[in-house]
Amino acid sequence: MKQLKSIEIIFENVDSILIPIEKIIMINIERISRTVHIYYSNNVIEYLTCNTCYLKLDKSIEKEKTQYDSELFDRILRWKDITHIKLIYTDSEEMINMPWMGDNKDINPIQEANIDDDGNLLLNIDLLSLKKEV
Repeated sequence: MKQLKSIEIIFENVDSILIPIEKIIMINIERISRTVHIYYSNNVIEYLTCNTCYLKLDKSIEKEKTQYDSELFDRILRWKDITHIKLIYTDSEEMINMPWMGDNKDINPIQEANIDDDGNLLLNIDLLSLKKEV
C-alpha cells in the first residue's frame, strides 16, 4: 500500500507549494483517467486527469508562502488557477491534471474555495459542477 508523504499544488503561472501530509485534513481525487498520446516515431506522452478534487487543508498553514511568495490560503481564494496536484508518496510520485473548463487560461470556473467555521481551507474542483448548474 502506498503511503502519501506530501502533495504539491501547482498553479497556472507555475507557482507551487509543497504541503506535508500532517497539514492535509482530507484529499479526495475522483475519476482519474490515463491518456496516452503517441506521435512521430513512437514518442509517447502520458498523463493523468481527474474529474473531481476535494481538498481540506489545516488552518495552521494559512500564511505559508508559495514558491512566488504568496500566502497559501489567500492565493487559493483569490485565484481559481490550480492546474495540477502532485501526489508524493514515500517511494514514487504521481502528477494529476485538475479539470479545467472554458477558454480562459487564467481562471478555472469550476474551482471553488472557502474557509470553514474552524478556519480550514476547503477546495473543490469538480467537472460535474457545470452540469449541475445547467
